[in-house]
Amino acid sequence: MKVPKEEQLSDYINELTLYYGARSERQYEGTSKALSLLLWWLVAFPALFTVTAIYSFILFIFPRKVDKHAKCETKICVARTFATSNKLRFLTKEAVTFFSEKPFSKVEQNNIYNLPLKHRLIAFLRSFSIFLKDFSKLSSEVSNYLPLRGAFSAIKLYIPRFAHKVNFTSYFSELLNLYNPSVVVTGNKEDRFALSEQTICKEKGIKLVCYPHGLEYAIQLPRGVVGDTFYCYSQATKKYYEDIYKNFDQTFIYSPEVVQRLLGRQIEKENVERRIVFFPESRGKDINLMILSLLLENGIDVYLKLHPLDSKDDYIELGLPPENIIDDFSQAISGNVILARKSTVLLEALYSGSLSCALLFDSDDSKSFHEQFPSLWDDRIKQVTDVDELIQWLSSKVA
Repeated sequence: MKVPKEEQLSDYINELTLYYGARSERQYEGTSKALSLLLWWLVAFPALFTVTAIYSFILFIFPRKVDKHAKCETKICVARTFATSNKLRFLTKEAVTFFSEKPFSKVEQNNIYNLPLKHRLIAFLRSFSIFLKDFSKLSSEVSNYLPLRGAFSAIKLYIPRFAHKVNFTSYFSELLNLYNPSVVVTGNKEDRFALSEQTICKEKGIKLVCYPHGLEYAIQLPRGVVGDTFYCYSQATKKYYEDIYKNFDQTFIYSPEVVQRLLGRQIEKENVERRIVFFPESRGKDINLMILSLLLENGIDVYLKLHPLDSKDDYIELGLPPENIIDDFSQAISGNVILARKSTVLLEALYSGSLSCALLFDSDDSKSFHEQFPSLWDDRIKQVTDVDELIQWLSSKVA
């Protein structure tokens, strides 16, 4: 069985692996593959092409505030989210120019889509060739590596997302043509946008440096993690990645100083005593509620820092006082006792003067913690599996 080379794989292959368990060594043949290809070309192709064409045209004609005096930049970073730009803010001192990724923002000059008309026209026209290339590779990979049910799921996933990625690739390429940087910095580490950046940077011979936003996965991905240089959150991740990606031409670096800059928050505290702060996750809402319920039932004076996608009403209904919800992330993460399930905040706590404790009350959380996230394999992160163990640990840490 022939396994495709890295450059032959699509920008979506890592996501197919993470979301659907796609494996190059497990290929589907016969009826399943034929039906999947028919499904993609007869159903997905017309839908994706229509959405992409409309989206591309709207992006092209949308009024823009353009920097008419754009000049070459040595280092640039496209920060797709506020969280990424906030985490990489320290790089402004290293002459990195930041660009946002807001498709329909008129006012920001430093926006990947706010390019001069000529460059937008080129990006618009190029989007169709990128569409054909992406669709051809993605449909082939889905048909080869996923069962028919997986092909249906992938169509549902990508119909509202495909056009965005295609145009991101096209405009990112044109951004590099306009500013001609020698280094691109990214916070994307393995998804379709990260691989898009890697594909374009390799084509243009531009160095790509990754400061990851989010925990690294302990899973070998077909196209690995991106970056000629990849900064790891821990020594454990560095060693792990050097082993599983030893055939990739990459340098993995663990620098406590860089991690401190990426994750650490040092602020003047409004309160002197350590608070016990629970950070719920965006997924597994029932587990979040179960944990908070146990904490309250056992008389623990707990505070809450909500995930942006979460709602405070669900937690207040359990008996959490509204005043125990902390809005400011820096206030919550700094100088406190941080409780979380399997989240980056467990590491951020360590670099922000807080104590860190992983609540592994759920068996799936425990499995993910120990098998998926090498950066959490840190002896400084306390692990507890039930509320009694937590209370015992807290009694020794909180006066």
